[in-house]
Amino acid sequence: MLNNHGHPIKTTVANNCKEAFEIISNPVLKTTFDFVLLDYSLPSYSERNINNGEDLGVMIREFMPKTKIIILTSLSAAVVLYNVHERVKPEGLIVKSDITATDLKDIFEKILGGQKYFSHTAKAATNNSLFEKGKLDAVDRQIIKYIAQGYQIKSIALKVMQTEDSIKKRKSKIHDILGVNEKGDEKLLEMFRILYLI
Repeated sequence: MLNNHGHPIKTTVANNCKEAFEIISNPVLKTTFDFVLLDYSLPSYSERNINNGEDLGVMIREFMPKTKIIILTSLSAAVVLYNVHERVKPEGLIVKSDITATDLKDIFEKILGGQKYFSHTAKAATNNSLFEKGKLDAVDRQIIKYIAQGYQIKSIALKVMQTEDSIKKRKSKIHDILGVNEKGDEKLLEMFRILYLI
C-alpha cells in the first residue's frame, strides 16, 4: 500500500495492550514507528498496569519520542480527554462520534505533514477552564473519574496512592470549586454531568 506521496506503508497490528507492550518494549525487534493509531479502550494488560490506550501512549512517548500518536475514543468525558492530552501530548485526539471514516485519511495526512488535529469535543475538553492551573489538578481529575465509576474513598485512596484524609480534603475542594453544598456523591455526579466532565 502507498500513501499520497508514493511511499510504501508498512503496518503492525496489536489487538490489546499486552500485544502492544510486547511490540513496543522488545529490545530485539528495536521497533520504531512514524505513526501510531491507538484506541483508548484497548483490552488492558493488568500485570503491567497498562489499562488502556492512554497508558500505551505514555509508554510510546518514552520508548519512541519521535513517533506521532493519534488516540481515538468513543468516550466524550472532558476529564478523560484532558488526562489523555496532558499525559500523552498526542498529535491527534479524536472522539469517534465527531468524525466519519472518510475524514480519517485527511486527518492522517495533516498529522504526517506536521499539523495537529483535535476533534471538536476533544478541543473543548482540553480548553476546559476548570482544569486550569490552581483548580482541578491531575489527582483531582483522577478522583472525579473514580467517583463517576462508583468507587468509595478507601478504594480511590489506593488507586491514586493518597491517604483517605487527603482524598476527603480533595473531594471537599472539588465540591467548593463546583459550588456543590450537599454532601454525598449524587449532587456531585449531577454537576459533573452538567459540566460534561463525565
